[in-house]
Amino acid sequence: MLIKNCKICGKNFRTFPSKQSNFCSLKCVGKYKTHKSSKIKHTCPVCKTEFFDWVSRHRTYCSEKCSIKASEGKLPWNTGKKMSKEHCEKLSIAHKGKKNPHIGVPRTEETKKKISNYWKTHTRIYSLETRQKYSRNMIYKMKNRIICSKDTKIERLMEEELSSRNIKYEKQFKYGIGIADFFLSELNAIIECDGIYWHSRPEVAERDKRKNEYLENKGYKVFRFTDKEINSNVSECVNKALEI
Repeated sequence: MLIKNCKICGKNFRTFPSKQSNFCSLKCVGKYKTHKSSKIKHTCPVCKTEFFDWVSRHRTYCSEKCSIKASEGKLPWNTGKKMSKEHCEKLSIAHKGKKNPHIGVPRTEETKKKISNYWKTHTRIYSLETRQKYSRNMIYKMKNRIICSKDTKIERLMEEELSSRNIKYEKQFKYGIGIADFFLSELNAIIECDGIYWHSRPEVAERDKRKNEYLENKGYKVFRFTDKEINSNVSECVNKALEI
């Protein structure tokens, strides 16, 4: 038997270790549930707006915008943290998860049609306005490093080359319909570092073409270099951009 302290009334009570109980009676359990399901007033530390929320949620900010403003300039808690090999293996297993039991199962044409028709009717379709809203939100988060994505190898090589030549540049340059890898303000030029595997896909190639047309219409000079070109001779790639 264990002697524990009740979370509600503070009385000491006896319980078995296997039960893991935190309350001395059903009355205290009921009080805890009532308290947990009630709403309390909060004050947003960013905009000072008062709002009500459930006790169990532990919410600090009134909206996502205020949460983004508060996190601007802050690095993630795990930045620079070193992990052991055992911990990395555990994380890998946790992310991979269990194998999907439906993969590799043979299905008849009728079953395939049923599955296809189901997803056609149950897939959420967003309006153009909603998609543009999500796009603007994602661009804002990437621009302000709220979503911290690691630079690729070719982006690091390009940045090192530009820095060694004292060329002014801006990383993750935001424009109307996307974000460019590098913007050279003095030359009004854009440099994109493209991996062949991803950017050779038809839908991605079409999107890149659309972005190029948009930027050229706005007066920018666009340079796209593949990972092979950058890895073989990054200085030659920069020379091409400087020959404007």
